[in-house]
Amino acid sequence: MKPGLSVIIPVYNGEATLEKAIESVVLQTYKNIQIIVVNDGSTDSTGQIIEKYISSDPRIICITKENNEGLSAARNSGVEAASGEYFTFVDADDTVEADAYATLLENARGADVVVCGFYHDTLNPDGSLGVSIEDKPGESCIITDKKAVLGKAAMLDRKRLFAYTCNKLYKKSFVDSTGIVFENQQLIEDYIYNCKIFDRITSLSLVDVCCYHYVKFLSNALTRRYRPDYFEIIDKRYLIMKALFERNDCFYGENREILCNMHIKHIIAGIIKNCDKKSGLDTKKQRAVIRELFSDKNCLEAIEYASGSRIQEIICNMVFAAKNVTINLMFARMLYKMQVSKMNLFDRLK
Repeated sequence: MKPGLSVIIPVYNGEATLEKAIESVVLQTYKNIQIIVVNDGSTDSTGQIIEKYISSDPRIICITKENNEGLSAARNSGVEAASGEYFTFVDADDTVEADAYATLLENARGADVVVCGFYHDTLNPDGSLGVSIEDKPGESCIITDKKAVLGKAAMLDRKRLFAYTCNKLYKKSFVDSTGIVFENQQLIEDYIYNCKIFDRITSLSLVDVCCYHYVKFLSNALTRRYRPDYFEIIDKRYLIMKALFERNDCFYGENREILCNMHIKHIIAGIIKNCDKKSGLDTKKQRAVIRELFSDKNCLEAIEYASGSRIQEIICNMVFAAKNVTINLMFARMLYKMQVSKMNLFDRLK
């Protein structure tokens, strides 16, 4: 019997967390699944862990790569091997609620893409749960109007649900017909993939439940590390979504407002990253970066059209729109201290 769902788990040196991730998929109440673990050139005991599960569960297959090719290549290999009606992804350090796939497939109703909410679980250095934030779509519905679908894309981005693949089911036949694959682009590979997908879909199902646990350590989150190319990446992020809206004649109103809100939020995040000692930037250089941002055309466009409705958005927009280097640097340093503290207060603000 053809699987109703293929679950793709890319992993590189994931011996510390992989078992928990696989176990959460194996124990799903929905049983008609194919589990594809892509071992992306691991050099630890990841391979033995996978073999242990393969020997006890015939639904599990492994794709083994000789060398580490990266997340995008691993996911593309998994999608190519998938035989389910839908496919989805699980990161090797995350987990899934036991009834997740039963709930999502029950509500799929043939849609090209199914989207649910998830938990942002931030762990303390000792592995205990520090902060858990729940993000959900806010409604359960099927959307078939193209502009309405793109409006939901903007809404999902505001709710931190668009730029991920693990909280989505993708119809395999639809994706195959488009030829869409993951690009080799760190940090926003999921975002780019979903922009391409949403440009082509004709139906979208939203399911107002949290099914997935996105886990990160407070002190070692990949998305918070300093990157010298960070501002270049978020500029690309902004322009890809803007182009998607413009192609479909909907870069106006709430769609434009949300995109500009998100761009400012990511700009602030970049200024925060520069506060990390690992950036190697002294105060003079940090100030120079901020000053340059105030003359960037995408930043100026974001300031013009952003109009936040959530506390985080309102605060970030107000600070950045002041176009004051000192105010923005002080704000970023304050948030940096919050992020590395156990309180992590700003993450709690909606």
